[in-house]
Amino acid sequence: MNTVSSASITGMVVSLILCVAAPVALCILLKRKTGAKLSDMFLGVVIFILFARFLEQLLHMAMLSAFGERLTGNLWLSALYGGAAAAVFEEFGRLIAMKYLLDNQLEKDTALMYGVGHGGIEALTIGALTCVSNLATVSMINGGKLESALAGLDEAARATSLETISQLWTLPSYLFYMVGVERLIAFALQICLSYLVYRAVRYHRRGFFLAAMGIHFAVDALAALLKLELEEASKRLGRKMALLLLAAFMAIFGYLFLWCFLTMVMAHFWGIIAGLAVTTGIHLVAAAVALILFSRTHVTPIAPATAEELKTDLSCLQMALKKSSHS
Repeated sequence: MNTVSSASITGMVVSLILCVAAPVALCILLKRKTGAKLSDMFLGVVIFILFARFLEQLLHMAMLSAFGERLTGNLWLSALYGGAAAAVFEEFGRLIAMKYLLDNQLEKDTALMYGVGHGGIEALTIGALTCVSNLATVSMINGGKLESALAGLDEAARATSLETISQLWTLPSYLFYMVGVERLIAFALQICLSYLVYRAVRYHRRGFFLAAMGIHFAVDALAALLKLELEEASKRLGRKMALLLLAAFMAIFGYLFLWCFLTMVMAHFWGIIAGLAVTTGIHLVAAAVALILFSRTHVTPIAPATAEELKTDLSCLQMALKKSSHS
């Protein structure tokens, strides 16, 4: 029977610590520095559970019942649907909480503490519980108790369970560290989105709410696509290529978060429309410059001697064809 490496186990433990420590530490910091109320954090917890873990899951069950493999079997459709569902339920939940439950006391510190609750419970329920479940399964695998645990299952259920559990020893160890990194990124994003919705409610600017919806959709959909592709690449292409894709994965998210931050800063001073316009304009100008440079760039042949020989042969062939046509 296969066993799970110590490097993978360490990755699970590190990710578990990150998922628990980050929300707790930031909650304590905000409480001490700003005096924000813990009730604001608990409101974020309750709204997330209600909208993301209850109402959104009801939609998923209905959609799976109606479409089944047509939805889950298409990678792009599944990612786009998942991103849209998460954006709609979580952002409208955030909007309702801030507009109707926090309206009289809504300030920046309140919004940030709400974001800690919203992102913190997500980190705990998705990241921390996954790590705990994996560690419990690892203890059975490395303790030689997995066979007896699966003995009571029928053949089909046993094969399905083994296929799922086998990822604990087949996936590269660094992917287990990525659980914690991914949750930290998502945690920071939830706080940023809470700030955007706060500005939408506080200053009656609908654009901030639409920006929060768009960012949430784009990040969730892209994360789903990249995560599946990264796992598949790690199985098929080996460690080196998977690490390269991992670097690209983190660079893309770093780029997205950098522009989200810059857009929020510009929106704070000039308004959301101006912030989005500047961000979009910079990217369009960069794209136009790249296309112009591409059109003006002449690529040197990879094998110039062979290319010259082919050119000479083509000229000779054309001359021969002309002579044969005249004769």
